[in-house]
Amino acid sequence: MIVELTGPVGAGKSAVARGLPEALRARGISASHLDDVARFSRPRAWLWNARFAIGHPRLTWAAWRAASGAPLPRWHKRLILGLVLGVGGRIEYARRRVPPRHVVLVDEGLVHRAVNLFGWYPSARPEAVRRYISMVPLPDGVIVVDTDPDLALERVRSRGLPKRLVDKPVAEVAAFVAQAREVTTTAIAATARRDGVTMIRIRNRNSLRRAISDAARSTSRLITPTSSEADMVFRPTAPMLSRPDRAIARILAGRAGSIHRDQLRQVLEAFGINAMGHVRILSAPGSRGATVRVAVPGGDVVVKRYKASIDPAALDIEHAVLQALAAADIAAPRLRATMDGRTSLGLDGSCFAVFEPIRGYRHPHELVMAPRDRQALEVIAGRLLARLHAVLQEVEVPASESLGFVRRGGLRVREVEWYADRLAAGSAPRRIRAWATAALWQLRETFDAEALPLTVVHGDYAPYNLMIRSGRVPVVVDFELARLDWRLVDLATGLSWFAQRRRRFDVAAARRMLNAYAEASDALDEELARIPDMAAFLALQRASVAWSRAESEPTGGWETEARHRILMAEDLLAGRHPLNAVVRRW
Repeated sequence: MIVELTGPVGAGKSAVARGLPEALRARGISASHLDDVARFSRPRAWLWNARFAIGHPRLTWAAWRAASGAPLPRWHKRLILGLVLGVGGRIEYARRRVPPRHVVLVDEGLVHRAVNLFGWYPSARPEAVRRYISMVPLPDGVIVVDTDPDLALERVRSRGLPKRLVDKPVAEVAAFVAQAREVTTTAIAATARRDGVTMIRIRNRNSLRRAISDAARSTSRLITPTSSEADMVFRPTAPMLSRPDRAIARILAGRAGSIHRDQLRQVLEAFGINAMGHVRILSAPGSRGATVRVAVPGGDVVVKRYKASIDPAALDIEHAVLQALAAADIAAPRLRATMDGRTSLGLDGSCFAVFEPIRGYRHPHELVMAPRDRQALEVIAGRLLARLHAVLQEVEVPASESLGFVRRGGLRVREVEWYADRLAAGSAPRRIRAWATAALWQLRETFDAEALPLTVVHGDYAPYNLMIRSGRVPVVVDFELARLDWRLVDLATGLSWFAQRRRRFDVAAARRMLNAYAEASDALDEELARIPDMAAFLALQRASVAWSRAESEPTGGWETEARHRILMAEDLLAGRHPLNAVVRRW
């Protein structure tokens, strides 16, 4: 398996390539450099170069024309053509000699040779670059190492300039680096458009170790497939018993959480069901809405009355998400439609929806489970969240009324100014207001600079929103807080819920879930390291809202919550919170 490394000049490809074999071996993957596999003397090298040239005459001709036309001395032109044929010949040799599951890393392979061929021209030649790339024999994977342009120029100057640029003015060096970046961008885009190649993109800013870890994890997926449906099936090793306290709470809450039979009958008639039998209350303890299972001709249905405070936009988002999950065959509640095609119904000031029943499933927090079974569920939860994010990444949903982004590439529904105004209008001390506002601005600018990936998030991913059954994939429920947002939002909140114990935070549990998510998703270590910052951002937002409500509801405990959230954000940003320990190795 051939994996090439490419990227702008000064991005740190060689540094990543040097550390990558060891990182792959630590994951149980056999790997080596091309120089170690194809290490032979000059006569033998000439033979393999000639074999490559004869096997790819059009590519050889295009490389010769590009090298001969470059404004360079003759010795440099011969060097450039030799680099192309040399790496091509050694790759041909490696393909014949190494087993399929052995990773051969090529630092600056045929794709990157476009920089040598076209980077020295006074102006960009995108058509020539794309024509060259169209003739290159593709590797199995291409690792694109990128960094900021200013940092790349600084690295080029500090590590030593190419022979042709020694003693040249700074402006000339900067012009070459910029030209090489443009050529590389064109070559990468042309490679990505070809079929049969996997592109792996990583950022190499300040942490080389993190960049190598990102590259190793992404490269390992070329050999080790990502989680399948079978990897998410929950198979407990011990009987699961109902918790007595939860059973009693369900009975007491259920008596207050039912739906009037006349309302039920009207809802069912709107959904084309004209008869109803036994009604069983399913409302979870503490629920402000109501959920019941109704016996109807041909089986059962579940009727849900949403809480009165739900936003209409949130309901539209939830149903759009559920329809997308149904189309992707993801385990989630299945909606029924009314006679006129709607999935919700307004009646007597309340909103209703009808679902297919989820038989035999229970919430994990209602059960007594063996420790190893709970650990297995934490791993499955991480894999399942990664799959949800992947399926919902391109799903278009309406904008929320209070959370997330308005649209992809746009503004957030509530920007930092909105929360700053809530703080200013509340009873928070002046020092806290200034610190919280500055922290919100700094975090938002950091997230924007790093272009954190967006997806449609669940919004409340926790054990109480999973339903499990032995031998089945868990079902995710309650998407009322779903919206378009940074995907780290689900991890920043979900890790805490899955790791929360009565008197402590279980760091090992959070790591199990995070490791499973990392292995099953395309999230890079650099992104996952921002989880504590995202949790701090969410805590500061909540503190702003709580302090604004403390003015109008002085007995609601809002000021206590606001102070708790401020302390939590301080711990997260200072590295003292358990979440910092979860991601510290990244």
